[in-house]
Amino acid sequence: MAHIDKIVEAILNGVNQAQLCANRHLRNECNNKSNVYALPQAVINSIELNLNYALADASSECELYEMDYNKFYAFLKDAAKQSAKIITSTIVSELKPETIGDDNKGLKIWTALYDGKGAEYRKLITYTSRKIYSELITLSETILNEQGSVQTEPLVSAICSVVDSDLLMQPDIELMFSDNGHENRERVMAKLSMTLSPFIEQLVVDENFRNKRLVTTADVIVDAKGLEKIPSECIHSMRLNISFPSVPVNVNTENK
Repeated sequence: MAHIDKIVEAILNGVNQAQLCANRHLRNECNNKSNVYALPQAVINSIELNLNYALADASSECELYEMDYNKFYAFLKDAAKQSAKIITSTIVSELKPETIGDDNKGLKIWTALYDGKGAEYRKLITYTSRKIYSELITLSETILNEQGSVQTEPLVSAICSVVDSDLLMQPDIELMFSDNGHENRERVMAKLSMTLSPFIEQLVVDENFRNKRLVTTADVIVDAKGLEKIPSECIHSMRLNISFPSVPVNVNTENK
């Protein structure tokens, strides 16, 4: 017995595998030949078929799990903003006025961030949170596991990476690292890692983004021998017309 969705999935996988096998064979045939011109590709633009089926038994309900990505992205956005505030406070607390040296501009920036209310502070929080959020979005599959829970380690690692490779390299922020810049950066990053880990763990402890819903399913008969035993009035027909996106041609730009 099978379900309609599994049958359609098998058809689509078969079409995809057919294209891959055809193109792989073509590449092997042309491997030792000139590659001045782009290789032709096997492309299946669409398929149309009629699927006859009959219900094997009464319908039943089964559990279906799916990720709530809207909720997950909202969580990442909030986590990015809260992390930006922790990052800023960590930088300010680790870089005392005496560690900044004689750079008046650096001391001025430190003072503005220490206040935690002015335009410079808000500007830095906005910039940092956007950078973090953008990075977290690209790593969604690494951060969110199959059970719908957020993994702390890759989340903390991604945030620290943004700070180390971007934020601390910004010209205004660099002014605060004028004396013993390398040592101060290492100290800030070490403190930040220690601070963020328990914060993120607490933030994600009760969060889960996998929803469960009940869907109605029914086993169907699609093979010819099975359908022969079914009265004709009990046989249903489904027409499938599936179009595939066009495959871009691979152009070798190194040759003319």
